[in-house]
Amino acid sequence: MKFFIHFQRSIAVYLLVILSLINIPVHAEFIAKDQWSRSTVNGVADAKEAVIKIIGLSADVDLYVRKGQQPSLQAYDCRPALQGTLDETCVIPLSNGETVNVGVYGAEAGEFFLDISYRSFVPAANEPVPLILGRKTAGSVASNQFKYFVVDSSKLPALSDEFLLPSAENHQGFGVELVAKLTELSADADLYIGIGEFPTTNNGVDQCFTKPGGTDNEQCGVFLKDLKDRPVYIGINGFNSDASFNVQAMIQKTINVAPGDIPIVGNGFTATTTVLKDHWNYYQVNANQVATAKSISITMTPISSDVDLYVRTQAPPIALHWDCFANKAGTIVEVCTKNNPDPNQSFYFGVFGFTSSEYTVAVAIQQ
Repeated sequence: MKFFIHFQRSIAVYLLVILSLINIPVHAEFIAKDQWSRSTVNGVADAKEAVIKIIGLSADVDLYVRKGQQPSLQAYDCRPALQGTLDETCVIPLSNGETVNVGVYGAEAGEFFLDISYRSFVPAANEPVPLILGRKTAGSVASNQFKYFVVDSSKLPALSDEFLLPSAENHQGFGVELVAKLTELSADADLYIGIGEFPTTNNGVDQCFTKPGGTDNEQCGVFLKDLKDRPVYIGINGFNSDASFNVQAMIQKTINVAPGDIPIVGNGFTATTTVLKDHWNYYQVNANQVATAKSISITMTPISSDVDLYVRTQAPPIALHWDCFANKAGTIVEVCTKNNPDPNQSFYFGVFGFTSSEYTVAVAIQQ
């Protein structure tokens, strides 16, 4: 059964044991920039999970879900954090009588629909194959079809000190990821990851932002702190061809640098330096300047070859997680600008060496 629910109303829906589809038609909801729209979803009889989606986005708005308390930018049980107008989905275990709090945050001013549905079981079609951490598993997939694998995050082993970075316990974003790797492809296939729901090519659940072409290896990861004991589904899609492959899931460090090793920079900062191929150079903007900034603009100019600029709040950016990725080819100047940055969040940027190259970076802050 599926329900389309007005987002500004508290939701109390009782599941009827019938086979008909129940719809409550609504109009698109509007959310202003930097504002919240909030509601609650109640568990219903015979359902085990609530599937909460925002769909039909006209701008970049973000879904946050949390049990027990209202979600915030820093505290949540699920936050897809997809860029632009992609649909966003959270799947939350929700029994009859339980309540979950839902928030939609306007990263930009825009419209959206809230889509609520309930399910009592995981779809039987294409039953996912369990993966053992660290072990390569061979598989094959038909053209334009999915083959699914699953990691039960509730049974992940306790992490030893070797997986933790300095200050990982109290610095959000530093820590560990569950990473999926797709290797040894016989033809073009693509890697997708969904937390709590099967990813597809168009359902907005996919957590994977890199899609190399051909038979190149692919890798994507999700933060362990975001899993909340939900299953992680790894989907392999045959891109216009049948393909065989190996897939592997493992736990690894997110960022191989301690927070104290990242230089603090401010308005007017400029530097010319070198980044090596497949390495990062990180910077953090002075927190006092972030707190009073109307906008922060980072400009990066590659000098001899292709390097890339990434920006992220709360934690240093990586290839899987960023707020701005300029994504220009060659030596084209790259710029990322954040207007009205959150005064309570750290502001980081990084330069990634797609190739080894010198570059110049500059910071401009409007107060």
